Amino acid sequence: MVVICTAAVWTAVLLLIHSARCDIQSQLKQQIIAISRLDKQPSSLTFVFDITSSMNDDLDQVRTATTAILTEILQQEDMPVENFILVPFHDPEIGPVSVSTSLSSFQESLDDLYTDGGGDCPEASVGGIKRALEVSWPNSFIFVFTDAPPKDVELLDEVIDLVQATRSRVVFVLTQGCDDGAGFDVYHKIATTSKGDVFPLKDKNLVKPILNFIRVSVGSRQVTLLYNSAVFYVGGFQFDVDSCLEDLVVTATSRAVDGDITNVQVLGPSKGHILEKVVDLKTAKVVRVEAPKTGVWIVILSATGTNNLQIRGRSVCDFDPTFVYSQTPTSFYQRPASGELTYIFMNATRPSGRDYVCN
Repeated sequence: MVVICTAAVWTAVLLLIHSARCDIQSQLKQQIIAISRLDKQPSSLTFVFDITSSMNDDLDQVRTATTAILTEILQQEDMPVENFILVPFHDPEIGPVSVSTSLSSFQESLDDLYTDGGGDCPEASVGGIKRALEVSWPNSFIFVFTDAPPKDVELLDEVIDLVQATRSRVVFVLTQGCDDGAGFDVYHKIATTSKGDVFPLKDKNLVKPILNFIRVSVGSRQVTLLYNSAVFYVGGFQFDVDSCLEDLVVTATSRAVDGDITNVQVLGPSKGHILEKVVDLKTAKVVRVEAPKTGVWIVILSATGTNNLQIRGRSVCDFDPTFVYSQTPTSFYQRPASGELTYIFMNATRPSGRDYVCN
């Protein structure tokens, strides 16, 4: 039996699993005060880049588009990005890693990159992602650029553990190079675990349009409203929007470079909402709605093949769940322990100095 005790926004909540007792002790309350809120924690914006010769066109597009896009991102309110990280990988080399605290120095690091070598298709990409998760802040935004499947699949379990521990989001930009797409399943597993996305591109000239996705996906107070992987059919998906949601981003991606997403319709409770087509490609569509109205919304996906659908937004209220093993915890965990009496620790978060009631 599970009983849920709820409190005000600034109160943490314990759900005692296997018991009907809710008992928040004074010692726990003191610990709660000392815990930093999720929206105030720093994060990193990290690029993991395949620098083999076949990626030269991709690198050129990233260089030319990055400054304008990231400048706009940094102007957002409550932007949590504290540093910019670049993790290049080759085979078998990974690095050197560059960590920048300014956009200008990050751009210099990009400009200093050059592509070379390669030849055999698989690359040390999973190792590059692992390194990125290790050097980035928790709750970071990690973008992986490659055209090759991984050769270091044995590191997948370690990467999955790191994703769950850090809660970072991993997004892949995959251009068709030396693989037909079948070897990219590992990337889909990482993306699904991290609530990230995979953008499969048949044409390398399409990297620049995808970079516009960074503008609407990086920011504070990100919440996931719906995540559906392996959608096979044409159909509608219903979800609720409350008054605390500031924007809405719908992302539909094909699982294959030859996929076909013909249309994504976003229908609100009433007419008049403004849609921005952030990405409009055959294999990927991203639609943003600013200040969505409260009520029931529907997304209608028209596509062939296997696809992923994700609906995210920025909210002034969210919940940060972790697992603990006592009512006076000193440690917090991302997974429950088998056979242990387990509590779910829920910390409600909001921007500093602002009171909200979400309807």
